[in-house]
Amino acid sequence: MSRTRISKERQDWKIDQEAMRFLKRAEELRKPGENMVEALIREAGSPAPIIGSSLRNYRHSYKRALKIVGSSNIDADFALLNEQLETRRALRREIGKRTSAKKHKDVTQKEAKATFIFLKASALKHESRTAMAAALFTCVMPHVALRPIELLTADVFGDEIRVMNAKAKPGQLRYRRISLKRFAPTFIEAVRWLCILTQSAVPDDPDLDAQKMIDAWYSRLAECLAYASEKAGGRRLAPYSFRHCGIATWKNSGFSQAEIAALAGHLNLDTANKHYAGASKGWRMGAAVALPVSSEPVVATADADAHQHHQQGSQQEHRVISETDENVLSAKPTMPLKQMDRVFEVEAMPRPIPANNLQKGKRAVQQSFEAKANAISEVVQRIARSGTTLPGHHYVDGAVASELDLGD
Repeated sequence: MSRTRISKERQDWKIDQEAMRFLKRAEELRKPGENMVEALIREAGSPAPIIGSSLRNYRHSYKRALKIVGSSNIDADFALLNEQLETRRALRREIGKRTSAKKHKDVTQKEAKATFIFLKASALKHESRTAMAAALFTCVMPHVALRPIELLTADVFGDEIRVMNAKAKPGQLRYRRISLKRFAPTFIEAVRWLCILTQSAVPDDPDLDAQKMIDAWYSRLAECLAYASEKAGGRRLAPYSFRHCGIATWKNSGFSQAEIAALAGHLNLDTANKHYAGASKGWRMGAAVALPVSSEPVVATADADAHQHHQQGSQQEHRVISETDENVLSAKPTMPLKQMDRVFEVEAMPRPIPANNLQKGKRAVQQSFEAKANAISEVVQRIARSGTTLPGHHYVDGAVASELDLGD
């Protein structure tokens, strides 16, 4: 199958997904006696602004939604709907740049440590789980670079994190695994506690609106990080600032595009280069020690129904908080923070060795041994040809002895 055809199928799948999302929201907003076309047009007038570059995608998805509900006059209905979209685009122009364009993508170790110290003090003083989670976030995310939403389904098994890709696309592995075997045990415990605290903040309750709870959790985390980083004497940092930091650090440490894509959960190898901070913004001194692990061959599907079913069941199927963890959470949530300062100590963090450098190192050692073996073989053959004998004390004449001196 050609790359162009795959790209077209992926685009159609995304349009279908967006169309279904708009229809679901229109159904929720639908008034008594109102048909779905009218509800969809009214839903398109949502107060949320639209940036100009995404308007084309919105138009495709809304037109697909009109076809799904069986509009009798798609052109006329779409003209009314498009007026709503144009109004929302005009609103974006008045607001200015989107927040992602204002995010700081060059978090320094000094900033992260100062923010962590402030949040740790707040967590210990007020016994605040939000402050505690935010403190652990500043420790963990610069090294594993998860999408914040992925913490809701992440879990730690031994020295690995298993993560469900939040933006899995057709043909992409649904899960990825990140090795933490070169981290200190304290850091691995910090990762585990961050997952526990995040998942406990968004209960898996069918009677509650999951999306609203997730949005509320993210808002609390973002505001907590922004406030603490500013109070600590730095800039207002966002959750995604730390993902940028982690990806930049992998670049700085010499990881390949394929390795970074595997670690970050990207399908396209160029995504990290196009949309994330460059290598010069990355950390040094043993910061990038996470390694990609081959994941199980479970891939995303272009089947919209299957994908929607997976999204609905993911939190229940992959909820990872055990009863033991819940019992621990009922105690004072300060225990893991007492040792977290060590995460920022260089001696507690092994210096990274990218996988490609590891292979080079193995080849160099092998070549060295082969060279020494060949040299020894040549000397032995000369001794055999010359008839030189080796007495019990293994004395060899000076010429032969110098040739056997092969170094350490």
